[in-house]
Amino acid sequence: MAKIKFGVALSPGVWWRNISEFDRCLSEIEGLGYDGAFIPDHPVSVRIPYIHQARILNPLDCWVVLSYIAGKTESVRLGALVSPVPRYVPSQLAKMVATLDVLSNGRVIVGVGSGYVPEEFINYSPIGAFEPHKIRVERLREGLEIMIRLWTEDVVSFDGKYYKLKDAFLEPKPIQKPHPPLWSGVRGKLAIKVTAKYCNGWISPELRHGPVEVAPGKWEMQFLYHVTPEIYEENANRIKNYLKKYGRSVEDFKFILFGLSSGMAEDITKIEKFMQVGCSYWVISVEQSLSPKTGQYYEEYMKLLRNFAKNVMPSF
Repeated sequence: MAKIKFGVALSPGVWWRNISEFDRCLSEIEGLGYDGAFIPDHPVSVRIPYIHQARILNPLDCWVVLSYIAGKTESVRLGALVSPVPRYVPSQLAKMVATLDVLSNGRVIVGVGSGYVPEEFINYSPIGAFEPHKIRVERLREGLEIMIRLWTEDVVSFDGKYYKLKDAFLEPKPIQKPHPPLWSGVRGKLAIKVTAKYCNGWISPELRHGPVEVAPGKWEMQFLYHVTPEIYEENANRIKNYLKKYGRSVEDFKFILFGLSSGMAEDITKIEKFMQVGCSYWVISVEQSLSPKTGQYYEEYMKLLRNFAKNVMPSF
């Protein structure tokens, strides 16, 4: 089995009591040997089943927080988990990513998706509406093409169905060549094809949730299913088949899991099962791993990260 790396998904909300606690957390993450720090990209509170809501109210901006982390660390990678490309102007997102990659000396991982939270699109996007999934995936495809071309070409013109550019250029280019890695957090046949054609990795949450329209124009976030190693492998194999079809390297493509962790030895067996079906990067879902009854949240947060580094990571 290939060697696995570990990252930490930090809450997008203010879970620390003061900024000095957040700074100490970042220092420990780097000192404990974690490869990356990831921030979910949600401008509003997302009421997700199984997560204690008090912890994710009033989220901070993902890319601003990643920029702050870049200035407080030296080697840890910086990732969005994940940014819905259709919720942004693609060229603007490409500029943000390139800027952070320059400032961090090439540490950015660009998590991307088609988006799934209706109110975020209605209130926080230039679209101003929550479009059908097929359209959002089509926007994702065009957006990824624009971003990659801006990062790798001198002048870009683009005449798409949803986006248009005329003699656009982006400078300075990202430090990472040909561009920062793109990790897709999508599912569905069309989205998987887009992932295999444009991205460098695929990330799946262990717990799948999504919006269900409970009344006309009214959505409710509901739990969909638990991702088992078998389900993970099935989707990974689909991506591998499309990678081969597009003439891209399967070996250079990364498969990631956004997983639950206890920080105890029991994690080892679960991680090994996912490694057997191709997983090579594990991002700890701290928010979902802690009990909603936890009182001293910062202390429990750090306890989980320390225990995982001590009890689990040395086995890999």
